[in-house]
Amino acid sequence: MIFDRQRQRLLLQGKEYTAGDISRLVAEGAENCPPALWDLYLFLEKWFDASPVITVHTSGSTGTPKGLVVRKDRMMQSARLTCEFLNLQAGDTALLCMNLRYIGAMMVVVRSLVAGLNLIVRPASGHPLSDIEEPLRFAAMVPLQVYNTLRVPEEKARLEQTDILIIGGGAVDDSLEAKMSALPTAVYSTYGMTETLSHIALRRLNGDTASKHYYPFPSVELSLSAESTLVIKAPLICGEVLQTNDIACLYPDGSFTIAGRKDNVINSGGIKIQAEEMEKRLRPFIPVPFVVTSVPDPRLGQALTLLIAGQVDVRELESKLQTVLDAYHRPRHIFMTESIPQTENGKTDRAGCRILARQMKKLHPLMFAGTGSDVGKSIIAAAFCRIFRQDGYRPAPFKAQNMALNSYATPEGLEIGRAQAVQAEAAGVPCHTDMNPLLLKPQSDRTSQVVLNGKPIGSRGAYDYFRKEGREELRREVCAAYDRLAQKYNPIVLEGAGSISEINLREVDLVNLPMAMYAGADVILVADIDRGGVFASVYGSVMLLTPEERKHVKGILINKFRGDIRLFESGVKMLEELCGIPVVGVVPYYKDIYIEEEDSLALATKSLQAEQGKVNIAVVLLRHLSNFTDFNVLERDPRVHLFYTNNTDELAKADIIILPGSKSTLADLYELRRNGVAQAVIRAHREGTAVLGICGGYQLMGQEVLDPDHVEGEIERLPGLGLLPVSTRMTGEKVTRQVNFQLLESCRTVVPQGNSSPSNFNNQPSASHFQLKGYEIHMGSTVPVEGASASPLNRLESGQCDGYIVDRTCMGTYIHGILDNPEFIDFLLEPFAGKLSEAAETFNYRQFKEEQYDKLADHVRQHVNLPLIYKILTDNN
Repeated sequence: MIFDRQRQRLLLQGKEYTAGDISRLVAEGAENCPPALWDLYLFLEKWFDASPVITVHTSGSTGTPKGLVVRKDRMMQSARLTCEFLNLQAGDTALLCMNLRYIGAMMVVVRSLVAGLNLIVRPASGHPLSDIEEPLRFAAMVPLQVYNTLRVPEEKARLEQTDILIIGGGAVDDSLEAKMSALPTAVYSTYGMTETLSHIALRRLNGDTASKHYYPFPSVELSLSAESTLVIKAPLICGEVLQTNDIACLYPDGSFTIAGRKDNVINSGGIKIQAEEMEKRLRPFIPVPFVVTSVPDPRLGQALTLLIAGQVDVRELESKLQTVLDAYHRPRHIFMTESIPQTENGKTDRAGCRILARQMKKLHPLMFAGTGSDVGKSIIAAAFCRIFRQDGYRPAPFKAQNMALNSYATPEGLEIGRAQAVQAEAAGVPCHTDMNPLLLKPQSDRTSQVVLNGKPIGSRGAYDYFRKEGREELRREVCAAYDRLAQKYNPIVLEGAGSISEINLREVDLVNLPMAMYAGADVILVADIDRGGVFASVYGSVMLLTPEERKHVKGILINKFRGDIRLFESGVKMLEELCGIPVVGVVPYYKDIYIEEEDSLALATKSLQAEQGKVNIAVVLLRHLSNFTDFNVLERDPRVHLFYTNNTDELAKADIIILPGSKSTLADLYELRRNGVAQAVIRAHREGTAVLGICGGYQLMGQEVLDPDHVEGEIERLPGLGLLPVSTRMTGEKVTRQVNFQLLESCRTVVPQGNSSPSNFNNQPSASHFQLKGYEIHMGSTVPVEGASASPLNRLESGQCDGYIVDRTCMGTYIHGILDNPEFIDFLLEPFAGKLSEAAETFNYRQFKEEQYDKLADHVRQHVNLPLIYKILTDNN
């Protein structure tokens, strides 16, 4: 045995390699190297380096995978124990056919280095013996690889020519063990884990010495904890006593058996059921792969659940199990799935099975309706989207009809309300028009643009829109969208609009109780206690519903509570007695959680003045301002102070002025010229203030805005602010799309002049350069005026150009969300580096948003009766 790593040589498929050979192979690169060999070279490079330790990864079969730092000398001691036990000698062939991220595969290589074995390498696949020519002395596989090999006669014949096979990475079930009983190969099941550097015990599966017991190596000491879990002391390979989660039984001869993992115990109504033991009992009755897992249950705590990969007759199976299992051990749920979740190295992914079972357990749809507008329905819905995601479900938001200027482009390039995009983000799923099939974008006090399934279909006055005529056509569209969504996600989190009890609009309502009744949703009525009158608003809302509508209201949620919640305990009882409906929670008002808001009422809470000591960024407060969520990231960035204003004195104090998006560019341009803001922006820029225009703001910065087709209104032409040499013409076709792009300021040399088609680019960058993301929602086309050269700010992944830049103090873009990219904010702030403290760091908005969704979910969890809500969502009464 060779334990000096610098003296070790790897005998690889008959050829010897030194540490220097490996360094040379890695330096040559992976271009012409098979992936399995390249992974081996990278592992060997780390093995031969000066570090005494190396990082290995746990499989994640019972939880989140993690990296462990282990000592190389202890790995060599573990290799010695196995080689001596199996009598492996120099020159013996050994097969590497597993993933080198994990300890099992690493130890195959280390055994080869220590004992001088001849290593044969094959990719980590389900059929590792499919093309092996030479007989093998030793092979290590996971159960799935062995199972697959035995099903193919040619591969089984090659396995029979292998002298020794060890099986690790998962339990060997009785049926697989029976298939190997007649093999001439000496087959062993291993017991061990990443922390023990592969196995510390073996049990023979066939031959005269076959046993149900594992026998540890001589240097290993075993004992049991108070919970009957195995405790391992293996000083040669593990520096500390290891407390496992494996429930074991020790025998006088030092051997042991494993019943299963402590964390795989299912507590169902107080009866503790070991998942692995149940699988052994059920295996004779289920001819296809399956796993025993659990789902939450409001009565039992955990409900025993079967996941079956394949088709069986469920009624026949249930009938059989009734005869062999008592009531406490019978599965409460049986779900069919295409496959059982597995980790990368072929183990059953127990955590993944629990998640999949929860996703397959259908919950009722849940609607959050309100006693009025702005009671917090959108935020509560977002919180539950994140809660359901955290609890292992695959939720999706839905709002049949939304009215908002803040919209968002879906991956398909269609338009939905921003609130549903935020809720989808909280749920961890891509946003889609089915989540908000009907969007109304106000154009004036009486008219709105109607967006159906992501596309504008025209403008409607309020009176025309809410007439009965044509209403059923819209109802069919929103119901069809819901049906499509419900086929993909579980549960659907619906949001109502305004008040639940606008009785004058009952017959034309698409979004509240009629939608809930169509979906079969359980309704939670949300009331805002902060505005006062909560008893009257809740009781009145409930009493104004019809008896049939009232049946669907299953709970009341009091939102935005300030003060000591204990003082409202009597109020909760009163509400429940008045309405006959349980109060499912009282959620306190919060100030330290930041979720993007859709309603422009939120602008009333924004800062309106400049502030000393930071980079001051002023957003011009347009009358028809849209997509103000573009600036949420700047509100959180500690390097800047963001404020909204149309006060000309405050604009003069700004370091950067941003002209935002507008739903009515010409009307806002007219207003800016009338109230003096246009002149104030031009004057500020002349005195050194940077100006950035986004979407409508970009159009405002040009030489002119033309609307000869009256897309926006009666004004056909207005001169712009003249800051950019571009002209905009309004068009009836709306551009909505998500975009990947790169900032061109860093590669000015490849910016085209004139025509911006992809064919005019030289030195085209690869897709990896287009790391910035955003979206476009605009009507109108902007081009350089006659005589002006093209100077785009960005290049899209499609090859098209976007925006215009004169210099670092004057630029415009059509891309919403451009400020969500830290790279662009750094670019924007760079000219003002002198005002930034040395400790200032780039703000990661994406990470910040994820943290805020989790904080919101935690906040709501603490103050709602979640078991009651789950009971409501699973109760069939």
